[in-house]
Amino acid sequence: MPWMEVHKVDLRRELIYRYLNKEKVMDLCREYGISRKTAYKYIHRFQAFGLDGFKDYNNSWLVSFSCYDIGTIDKKTLTFESTEIQDD
Repeated sequence: MPWMEVHKVDLRRELIYRYLNKEKVMDLCREYGISRKTAYKYIHRFQAFGLDGFKDYNNSWLVSFSCYDIGTIDKKTLTFESTEIQDD
C-alpha cells in the first residue's frame, strides 16, 4: 500500500474546520505538532482571506524594504507609508 500524500493546505483546512467545531486550540496544536502562535496565524488568515488564507505566502519582499529608510510598511493591511526626507 503506498503512502498517503498529505498537503499542507489540507491540514490547515482540517485544523480550521475542527477549530470552528469548538475543539480547543491547545489540543489541536498538540495533535498537529504546531505552536499556538502558528495555529492562530492560520485562524486569522482564514478570517481575513477565507480559503485563500491557507496558501503559503512569500513575504521576502517585506524584508527587502527593511534595509532602507524610505518609510514603513503596515504588514496587517499591506500598505506603504512613506517618510518625508528633510533637507538640511
